[in-house]
Amino acid sequence: MEDLSSISDEMAIKRVLEGDIQAFEVLVMRHQGTVARILSRHVPSQDVEDIAQEVFLSALLNLNKLKDPRAFGSWITKIATRSCVNYWRSKLRRKEELFSELKDEQFDLLERSLFGKGDLADDITKEEIERLEEILWWALSHLSPMDRIVIELIYFENLGHMEVAEMTGCTKGGVKIRAFRARRKLRKIVEQELKRRSHEQKDRGKTF
Repeated sequence: MEDLSSISDEMAIKRVLEGDIQAFEVLVMRHQGTVARILSRHVPSQDVEDIAQEVFLSALLNLNKLKDPRAFGSWITKIATRSCVNYWRSKLRRKEELFSELKDEQFDLLERSLFGKGDLADDITKEEIERLEEILWWALSHLSPMDRIVIELIYFENLGHMEVAEMTGCTKGGVKIRAFRARRKLRKIVEQELKRRSHEQKDRGKTF
């Protein structure tokens, strides 16, 4: 069996387009780590492998549409990112909840961290950090799929607006506007939930 591991992406793509499907394995082996890292940051771990397979299948089926074979790495990154968006879009369509109802003390912690109530940095514990992460993912689950991805790429992975634009297919200006609006939406979601829980607590107090 021929060893194809040393050939370039361009050569592997050329051979695939000529009918040598085995050459596609070179692209999978070379880029599967990048795809897995992107997916693992944005979708549940149990779904990463299946979505990764879908990403590479999509790449194979659309390989003839890639204008510059040298750009395969950035192209597969875009496919992976958009697959994350599609994943959450399908979740929203089915109206599946990502997390169970959060406890009141968890929202107390979130209130402290988001709205500056108290010095969080001095006394926060590992357990509290884990709860904050859970709350954050809960709040993010209420954003649109694209808003969620933009927030994660900019604020969690520290990517620039242009990088996010290239990965999502948006303009740089569009990414800036979406990020700004998504942050406001996220804050509003949390504030509304905090108010709702506060009212519930008051109502419970009146019953005693």
